[in-house]
Amino acid sequence: MYIDADVIRESIIGGFEPPTVPMTDGFLQQIELQREIVIGWAERMASAGYVPVLDDAPIPGPVDFARQYRAFWEHPGTARVMLRPDADEVRRRIVARAGPFDDFLVGVVDMALEGIDQLDLAGWSVVDSTGQLPEETAEVVFDLVQ
Repeated sequence: MYIDADVIRESIIGGFEPPTVPMTDGFLQQIELQREIVIGWAERMASAGYVPVLDDAPIPGPVDFARQYRAFWEHPGTARVMLRPDADEVRRRIVARAGPFDDFLVGVVDMALEGIDQLDLAGWSVVDSTGQLPEETAEVVFDLVQ
């Protein structure tokens, strides 16, 4: 079960705060709510026997990202895999997906990757997926979590 955290927040209709720099308080509150929903959804899927795969980035920064996900990461049986392609690859993927906030996302790639580099990734598998097709990355991840 693939869960794209951005899709959760972007589904807000009334009161949606678009991503901007500097980030507004409303945007930051929506990021926190987005992660609460993602975690609840992932926990429910896991309890039903599915394997949830979360797609999120440490925006606004690694401290909030780690705080918001820490309890989830500590669940027994959770495999923590961080995909860490290089910045040019991330920008290429963002542009290729043609999402509604690509200009913002392309502009914060370096910040997000620096945030990943600041995370304590002890107990994580880090995969450089630069140049890999999604199927190739999935195979590497599958091999890591078996």
